[in-house]
Amino acid sequence: PYSTEGKYGEIYYMIKVSLDIPHQLLKEIRFPITVIRYEDLNTKPLLKYPKREETTKTYCFFWMCCLESSPLLLKATIPFSGFTPGQKVPISIEFNNQSHVNVKCTKITLKGLHTFHFEYPSNNKHVEKYRLDYKLAMGCQAKKSIKLEEFLRVPEMLNPSNEDTCRVFQISYVIKIAAIVDDPHTNLFVYIPITIGSFPLIFKGTSQVDENTT
Repeated sequence: PYSTEGKYGEIYYMIKVSLDIPHQLLKEIRFPITVIRYEDLNTKPLLKYPKREETTKTYCFFWMCCLESSPLLLKATIPFSGFTPGQKVPISIEFNNQSHVNVKCTKITLKGLHTFHFEYPSNNKHVEKYRLDYKLAMGCQAKKSIKLEEFLRVPEMLNPSNEDTCRVFQISYVIKIAAIVDDPHTNLFVYIPITIGSFPLIFKGTSQVDENTT
């Protein structure tokens, strides 16, 4: 597991050197070190493929609770799902709003999740959530369709994902797209997990990071 500090626990490493002299107290020197795993995204070929998530929701009419409107469709797509610190994450968002409810705005958030797993005194887990980048985009009126092209930036100095390599402490990242609708109706959400690595994906001999950092 990586070196880390959080609300629910910490993982740290050190080198300890002990000098054992007969008939004297043991002398020790300790050197703290930081462990960060190197992750080459190209070892996971599926990260090079587009990823799409979509969801729909229908809304009741106030005066006829048993009657539902036509659906509101929210679809979000990214061209690939592996990124490195400093890269841009391009996001395509499509609304097909056949309902009677207006989408006031679209909130796009890049979140980091730190999950700590405990075995004592009982099996449990705690999750810390961090907002890493945020965009507020336009919405979609009732009976209209719209397509948005937005991007989020992965912050510098970000630890790689490690969901598959550590059982005790896991780092993961997700893009959350929220369609904020008129009150009192409930909002619509889509989540797209992404992987953060140390070395960027390579497409046709060119590093993808070169195309998405400008």
